[in-house]
Amino acid sequence: MNKTELLKQMKKSKNSISSWLKEYGDVEIESFIEKNLAITELLLAKAERDFNTTVTKNQLMTQPIIVGSWGAHNWKNIGNTALLFQVNGRLHKGIVAIVLGFEDLYKVFLLDEELNFSPTILESVYAEDLVLAIDAIVETPQKERLF
Repeated sequence: MNKTELLKQMKKSKNSISSWLKEYGDVEIESFIEKNLAITELLLAKAERDFNTTVTKNQLMTQPIIVGSWGAHNWKNIGNTALLFQVNGRLHKGIVAIVLGFEDLYKVFLLDEELNFSPTILESVYAEDLVLAIDAIVETPQKERLF
């Protein structure tokens, strides 16, 4: 059955997407779901407490030029335990994950596209230092750092 016939069948069905996926499956969607579940499991193991990820994102966006230089996109709240977004920086291309520690200080992890953690981890980062701390590991080369 070709794609055109499959699309016609989907349009006829009442629960089209669910029915179609149940019958035919989709390797790309299954891979996407598996990748998201793997990220969630990894981050839940690192998280120490829940926090309002919207507030954290808003704190980052107080410096939109710096955050924009990272190419930050695909912002995700992982169960109020982690803020996750993709970057395309000079030093890191992949995922940035922010969690909150018990002491109300942030921890920042970098993951590559294969979901491997980078050895570079930021711990005990105050909210007001978060943008510059992330910039130092995502965008600004060592010789250009001001701190």
